[in-house]
Amino acid sequence: MTYESLRILDLTDCGELQDYGVQKIVQAAPRLRNLVLAKCRQITDRAVMAITKLGKNLHYIHLGHCARITDAGVLQLVRLCNRIRYIDLACCTNLTDNSVTQLATLPKLKRIGLVKCGNITDRSIYALAKPKQGTFGGVMAPSSLERVHLSYCTNLTLDGVTALLNNCPRLTHLSLTGVAAFLREELLTFCREAPQEFNDHQRELFCVFSGTGVNRLRSYLTQEVRNQPYDAEGTMFDETNFDDNASDMMNQTSEIDLGQPHHHQYPPPPPPSVQPHASPQQGAQQTVPPMLPPLQIPARAVLEQHSGSPHGSPHGSPTHFDPTTNDAPLTLDDAEELLALDISSLD
Repeated sequence: MTYESLRILDLTDCGELQDYGVQKIVQAAPRLRNLVLAKCRQITDRAVMAITKLGKNLHYIHLGHCARITDAGVLQLVRLCNRIRYIDLACCTNLTDNSVTQLATLPKLKRIGLVKCGNITDRSIYALAKPKQGTFGGVMAPSSLERVHLSYCTNLTLDGVTALLNNCPRLTHLSLTGVAAFLREELLTFCREAPQEFNDHQRELFCVFSGTGVNRLRSYLTQEVRNQPYDAEGTMFDETNFDDNASDMMNQTSEIDLGQPHHHQYPPPPPPSVQPHASPQQGAQQTVPPMLPPLQIPARAVLEQHSGSPHGSPHGSPTHFDPTTNDAPLTLDDAEELLALDISSLD
């Protein structure tokens, strides 16, 4: 029996669902657009490989709390399902920067949930901020990201998130709850109010920017960067070689043991280069919106200096899904507001 017309399927917290079951589901409903497998904790990369058969039909995928998934599965998902708009990988604690740098290449990606993916560093954030190759004439276009959830990604710094804000003009929601670098009074002034039911500890960790709060945070951080002297060790990151190596890596994933994460070595960055910013007067004279400032990415050694040991527990925030429309909202929307979690171990 097949279900050719089925577009949305929510199997949240089906604890007995295994890889073979996901394979049969994809075979029976090959035109699924929204697939939610949150808290289906037994599935592995083999289930993700089955999901890749949905190809261009897949727009929304929720794999939150599926902690057995690794980089190998995510890389194949990006390779074969390149029309994904929304993806949630909350609490997938085996994932590394290798996964996020490839997810960042999805041309239509609007919303991404990485809550408690404790291994990711600023390298992932710079990749998300990088302009995309346009579909017309090969012109580079700004990122289309609208909502990014990074709560409890404790290795992130101000530098990476500043680059994300400055290169994602459509960004309207940014969650950084529990990220120490942002729990500062001068930044929390742009944060929205925590829910009334939160206790004092939860309020201390709450850090979510929405709407005008995102714009105000962007303006403040950009001004702070302009007031600082240029760091000669900073550099524009050339990913030409990395993209080639990543393609080879994805081609090899079908042959590797899907039970093990695949690690990728990055090439060293090129010598530093400095890109001048346009002056406010010049920007005011233009009849079209000014180009975004170039993305300044620190050298690999600088990124590694800021990255620490992965933190966090495999358990995370609750999720919610509304399967009433094909254009379903990201299920991590404001999920950090519902957290009742003691993360003292993350400090």
